[in-house]
Amino acid sequence: EGMGTDFLTSLADLISAAMKSQLQR
Repeated sequence: EGMGTDFLTSLADLISAAMKSQLQR
């Protein structure tokens, strides 16, 4: 179950990074 949380955390990290790059364009 810890892996599920880890996955969600990395997913949220990826999404926020994608949003940042979208804002920079």
